[in-house]
This record gives sequence, C-alpha cells and structure tokens, in this order.
Amino acid sequence: SMIKWFIDYLGLALGGSGGKMWRRYLNFMVIFTVSGLWHGATWSFVFFGFIHGLLMSSSYWRRRTCKIRYGRIVEEGNFLPSLNVLGRFIFMNVLGALTAVFFRVQVLGDAFDYIGRMFWNFEASMIPIGLDIFLLLALLFGLEWGNRHKEHPLQFERFGKGMRLATYFVLVYLCVIYFDT
Repeated sequence: SMIKWFIDYLGLALGGSGGKMWRRYLNFMVIFTVSGLWHGATWSFVFFGFIHGLLMSSSYWRRRTCKIRYGRIVEEGNFLPSLNVLGRFIFMNVLGALTAVFFRVQVLGDAFDYIGRMFWNFEASMIPIGLDIFLLLALLFGLEWGNRHKEHPLQFERFGKGMRLATYFVLVYLCVIYFDT
C-alpha cells in the first residue's frame, strides 16, 4: 500500500520519527510533498502534499508545545465546545477544505484563481445548495454531533444494526438522488 511504501522506503530512510524535532517536521514536509507526486505529476498535486505536510507539522508542533489534549472536541459533561476549541476546529476544517482545491485542478494557477474568487468575488450562485440539501446536511451534522461520544455516529443501541443499515441505505440513496452529476 502507499502508506507502507512511504514508511518503509522514505520515512525510515529520512531517519524515522526519532532524532531532533526540527528533523521530524522536515521529514513530514518531505514525505507529504512526495505523496503529492504519488497522486499525479503536476505542480498542483505537489503543492497539495506540501500544504498537508505544513498542516501536519504545525499540528504536531502545537500539540507538543501547547500540551493540547486530542480526542474529544467537547469535554465530558458539556454539550457545546468552548469558543477556542470551536474556532480551532473550524479553522482546521476550512484549511483542509481549501487544500482540496489544489487536488482538483490541473494547473496550480487555477487553484489560486479559484480560491481568490471564493473569498473576493463570491457570488451566492456559486453554491448549488438548495433548502433540501441544506436540511440534509443539517440532519447529518445533527446525527454526528448528537452521537459524538459513541464509536461512530450511527450507533443506535435501542434499534440495533438494522436501524443503522437502513439509515446508511437512506443516506446513500439521498446522495445518489441529490448529488448525481
């Protein structure tokens, strides 16, 4: 698999995860940049991998220096996250979504143009989401949020596996109907 190859032939050759911290961050950058080439031989894929290397390096640096506890976005007993945690969560998800632009384009310059249009020349017609799709996304978010303490969000103890399978079937059906292009 791709992961095993990168660990065996690139990660270990660069020194693995041992050694000085700056070396570990550099290894992340190299491995993720090369993994961009794995997806395709264009600069947009290389940049996609580079950005992921930056995000991964900064995540490990922040975890180490700020003693951040990972795992749950909301502490036990609280229904909502703190504004700080929510802000970090949204920020990292937006950054992750923006990197998808680099994965989808063929020319690196097109990605920067597209991102520029998203922030500076935004038009509501760019988002093809009607009320029905918005409600479907709200339902999915509600399921995810309401069951965040469980192993996975569609775990219904009272109804068993049948209910979970039926829910998956309905979700796949709705995705096929609404997102068929």
